[in-house]
Amino acid sequence: MKPEQEKNIPKPEIEKPVETPQQVESAAQEAIQSLEERAQSIQVLAREKVANSDDEAIIRPLDEQIEKATDESARNIEQAAAEVLRERWIEQAQEAIKKHGYTIDLETEPYKSFQAEKFERFYIQKCFDAQGRPVVVKVGAPNSNADKHIQRESKLYDLLGDRTQAAKSAGQELRVRFPEKLDFFEEDEQQALVVTYESNDDEAKQKLSPEKKIDIITTIIEDMRKLSVPPEEVAKPYYERSMPIMKAYEYKAQMGEALDILREKNILSHDSVQRLHEKIGDSEKLIDSFPLFFDHGDIHGENIFYTPASETQPENITLIDVESIRLTNEFAPLAQAVNREALMTHYKQNTEAINDENKLIPLLKKQFEFTDHDGKLTEKVEEKFINSHERDEDAKKVYAVMRIHEILQTMKALAEKENSFTKRIINIHKDMLEEQMTVLGL
Repeated sequence: MKPEQEKNIPKPEIEKPVETPQQVESAAQEAIQSLEERAQSIQVLAREKVANSDDEAIIRPLDEQIEKATDESARNIEQAAAEVLRERWIEQAQEAIKKHGYTIDLETEPYKSFQAEKFERFYIQKCFDAQGRPVVVKVGAPNSNADKHIQRESKLYDLLGDRTQAAKSAGQELRVRFPEKLDFFEEDEQQALVVTYESNDDEAKQKLSPEKKIDIITTIIEDMRKLSVPPEEVAKPYYERSMPIMKAYEYKAQMGEALDILREKNILSHDSVQRLHEKIGDSEKLIDSFPLFFDHGDIHGENIFYTPASETQPENITLIDVESIRLTNEFAPLAQAVNREALMTHYKQNTEAINDENKLIPLLKKQFEFTDHDGKLTEKVEEKFINSHERDEDAKKVYAVMRIHEILQTMKALAEKENSFTKRIINIHKDMLEEQMTVLGL
């Protein structure tokens, strides 16, 4: 390549001063565009160099290498821009926290910090209020839908506080509690929620016996049922509600979508999908014949904070991460807990999976620590909530449908990022699905 030709190739200006997220994004796009123009210029010059050759074996690999290098450089620019944005957002969040009278606990790492690879939309940090009491502050990312989640979560905490107080006033004994909302504030484009800091004794939690963990899971389910459902919340239009209401129509729609995707990917046969579609449709009235209850929606080890009883304090079971709370039938939370145990049981019994460097068990150990009991949780749940139900036959059917819903949702998520490992987990879920189809006579 001649020196004078090289001078004519546009150079990407990647580094430039930026002040706002919009400028960061704009600078990144300009750099990528400049990079692409440079790559095109290189391609033109390279083709001129081999102009006397008609050998596609030379030209095609050259184009592919240039395209690959350009894509990689563009990704690097996007990642660099994302990191700049992340740092700016963290600075803004910390400034907002301080401005509203809270002191950041510098000895505690943020629980979340806008990490793009983890799809984090929040900055969550342990802080201290003006009186020196520990609190947790959750700040949403600017220019995103995080503000809607913060607003909804704020309303949820208000509702949970109200329902908890109503249950206690009615003489209900509650062993499970939630963090309490302390504050809500807005600063520029960011909204923040402040809740009580809750203690968690990980060491004590890990030492709990299987029986105690099962007791905690069933207690959570029972206590959620003690919270009375506010009629005014149910009567609201869906866009004004503090939480979703999952009725048969929503379950049918979600399962239908999952079934169609799994059929398209040849994971489930046309016949199986057709039979499930029909059975789900036939179950709508039965599902909605059961009353609505509160459901946390994501009960697992990382969302259960636990401290054992001491001489001065009673045992503490706190449910955090209330974003997934919903109103649904009484069998949905049972299905979620039992399916998690079933997955681990199937996985540990699967020879191929055991030889697969035990990838799943370490990955989900914390999440599944309360639901991995080799079938004992399932036995307890079915004995306590299904077999003794006054409508036991109907209960068994809806429970099976809810288990199928959970299985299909997981299979759908795995199918969208299919690889050799997820294929094995999908196959385990297929076994679980067949078991529940048998329960329904399919």
